[in-house]
Amino acid sequence: MPDYARAIIHFSKSDMAVAISNASTKKEKDYRYAVVGVMTLPALFREDPKHYYGIDNTLTPRISHANPDIFDEQEFFIHLDGITIGKSRDPLTALTLMYSCYYVFNLVYPKELQSSLEFIQRFLVKIGDGSKPSGKLITAIT
Repeated sequence: MPDYARAIIHFSKSDMAVAISNASTKKEKDYRYAVVGVMTLPALFREDPKHYYGIDNTLTPRISHANPDIFDEQEFFIHLDGITIGKSRDPLTALTLMYSCYYVFNLVYPKELQSSLEFIQRFLVKIGDGSKPSGKLITAIT
């Protein structure tokens, strides 16, 4: 497992660490590490997770899941503007899909997730500073 995933675990709640240690197989343990790494990323940067998860009618891509127990293997959904635009059984793929929306739709990083998204950009995707398109600030007409 990458070192950044281990670091994120230390910032998560102890019940998540217990859930990971209770995994019965290596595959299940790796899955649980991935879930915790993806779902606790905003907490690492002290950002509000409500801008990262759930379904909302905003132009900010978000991740959601159907089952209240995030450790049950399940589908993760990607939403944009209240519409489900993708899904994955792998939380890291879901994160990749969510992050890709910023490039595909030329969206500006929201200030509420600026640090989390820049971390993904620089350290996970390996895109240097200044290479992201400036994006257009779009507001929804309601």
